[in-house]
Amino acid sequence: MRPDVPSAPAVDPAATLLLVVGRNNWKRGSRGLSRVVDELGLAGMPVLRYESRTGDTRRWLDERAEPWLAALPAGWAALPAVRWLLKLGLLAGRPSRWDYLFARRHEVHHTGVAALRRFIARQHGRRVVLLTHSAGGIAGAMAEDAPPLLCHVCFGYPFQHPERPPEPRRTEVLARVARPLLIVQGERDEYGSAAEARRRWPLSPAITLLAVDDDHQYDALGEAEIQALLHTIKAFIGLAPAGAAAHPPENPD
Repeated sequence: MRPDVPSAPAVDPAATLLLVVGRNNWKRGSRGLSRVVDELGLAGMPVLRYESRTGDTRRWLDERAEPWLAALPAGWAALPAVRWLLKLGLLAGRPSRWDYLFARRHEVHHTGVAALRRFIARQHGRRVVLLTHSAGGIAGAMAEDAPPLLCHVCFGYPFQHPERPPEPRRTEVLARVARPLLIVQGERDEYGSAAEARRRWPLSPAITLLAVDDDHQYDALGEAEIQALLHTIKAFIGLAPAGAAAHPPENPD
């Protein structure tokens, strides 16, 4: 069954910022998501990739730790304690990044919400469309009350971690979402499929779930599926030509 994906009033792409918020693991990108971002940029939308302070420090540590770890015997480099001690040593020389030690103790997709909300609120004079992936979708849903936010498109909302029991903090916010939120969810997504989400969690009427034939990476979408998905997303955020109807990919929920 195809869901009814709402079409938004037309927006001026040049005055509408596409703010991309990725997953916690910066090393695991998505070819499908990158293609969508590139195409929306070609449609005239300014694109900005947002990274929280916690995420920035995590990337900084990983990049600087890699050469040291590569020089160690393989057995040593694989030990979590060795990796953590190395990163502690790197942090010791950067007091400006010590807040990472405290932020890391909390669920990482919550630590940057206040900063994300402030960042969105500072975008005076233009509207903001959020495009998120995985844990970025949780932060985006929590920051949706920032005034310039127009709507939110999330790829692979992480409803439940495959190796953990249910965590209400992941899903409680979904019952309160007020801005239009399109969740593109893989039918083989290990964090929950669209059909499973409809059965298990209360979802706000502002949320539309669109199932696609993929997993949590969104790397397996074919060209026809990408084009259909782009048409749907453009209509959802107000970039589709006037009078054009959205044609989302077929999905047999």
